[in-house]
Amino acid sequence: MSDHHWASPSQLYRLFLCPASHRMADGLPDTESEYAKEGTRLHNLIRDYLGDAPVVTLSEDGDSELVLKCDDFLKAHSDGEYQMHYEATLQFIWEGEIITEGTIDVLGISGKQALLIDWKFGHKELNHEAATFQGYAYAAA
Repeated sequence: MSDHHWASPSQLYRLFLCPASHRMADGLPDTESEYAKEGTRLHNLIRDYLGDAPVVTLSEDGDSELVLKCDDFLKAHSDGEYQMHYEATLQFIWEGEIITEGTIDVLGISGKQALLIDWKFGHKELNHEAATFQGYAYAAA
């Protein structure tokens, strides 16, 4: 399996439905679909464009339109008062043990407020229940 926490925020809904699923997956090869590779590429492109020191120049293609939409979304939901962090690792720790750990795409901090964004670029309909579990885990961290 991958180097992700066995109970990462993105896996919590699956674990809720089948608690033994992480044990069943032990020892299986860590494979990545073409869709997952595309999602990783898009996440990296957006991180590199929106990050503290942008390192990409956009060309006139579908990717640049997507990046600009993400940039517009981020600007519309933050008032400039947030200290932004890109690909921030968040942990929920209970009594010294890491309960869940994952990487959020955008974390904005302003006083006691947090802005959490996890971009979704799938080729299938979003599972809102799974996204809710993931969001709660990041919020708790």
